[in-house]
Formats: sequence, C-alpha cells, structure tokens
Amino acid sequence: MSRFSKYLRIGIVLAGVALLFLPEAANACPRCFGAQVDSPITQGMSMAMLSLIGLTGSVLAGIVLFFLQMIRRAKKLGSGSL
Repeated sequence: MSRFSKYLRIGIVLAGVALLFLPEAANACPRCFGAQVDSPITQGMSMAMLSLIGLTGSVLAGIVLFFLQMIRRAKKLGSGSL
C-alpha cells in the first residue's frame, strides 16, 4: 500500500468521524432545504456548484500531479539515471 493511499484512507475516515459527531455540518442551509427541485434557480445553483467543485478538483489534481512529477524526477536524479 502506497503512502498516498494510506493518507487517503485516513482522510476519509476522519471526514466520516467528523460527520458522525457533527451532523449539523452535513445539513443543507435553511434557504436550500425547502427549495423546489424543478425551479430554474435551483437547477442553476446546482450547476454552478458542480462547476465550481469540478474547477477546484481539477486545480488540486494539477497541483498533486506536479508534486508527484517533482518527486519522480528527484528520485531519477538521485539514482543517476537522468
């Protein structure tokens, strides 16, 4: 098991424990809780949230990939194969 997957599992467990002991953090805000699903405003807000989550995820993935590439290059440089 790699170090990354170990930290990922620990993070998932910690998030689950946090939601278990703080269930109010997982609730919707009062404005969204009673919203109508068919409303164009609700659909627009859902698409806005999905696009922002996608953008944030892709930026974070790029940062992680950059550092993984730097680690690989440092290992190659240390072993003398570069």
